[in-house]
Amino acid sequence: MIALGVVALCSIVSFHRVNVLSSDFRLYCPHELIRLFEALKCIPATSALYIDNDLTRPGFIPQMMLAHLSRNPEKYLYYPGKTEPPEMEYYFLTAEDKTGEAPKREGIKVRDYRAYGFDGLALYRITRSQNEK
Repeated sequence: MIALGVVALCSIVSFHRVNVLSSDFRLYCPHELIRLFEALKCIPATSALYIDNDLTRPGFIPQMMLAHLSRNPEKYLYYPGKTEPPEMEYYFLTAEDKTGEAPKREGIKVRDYRAYGFDGLALYRITRSQNEK
């Protein structure tokens, strides 16, 4: 009976701690990632921003980035070969070494994030013509 009480108390305390913790991502993210968030906030809210799902680095979670940038992670997460953005013009955050990817062939490199501690990460602005749609 005591063991059951201890288990119940521990689970209540752990769930309570998660709900009480601040939702400010700045308390939990590395400094480089915070700088990247701030740089991506400069993209107008009216423009679409897609983040490549293949960007896997320690602490770099594309879904979390989109959520903290007030963008829908289900809509703006790019899956190579599966996602086809409906917008004629959008921004695309991906690795520079993926030069064969379809969206990058149609885009212009807007920014490089080496200075932020992310070698090989770049932001592209993709503009498609009407006949491609």
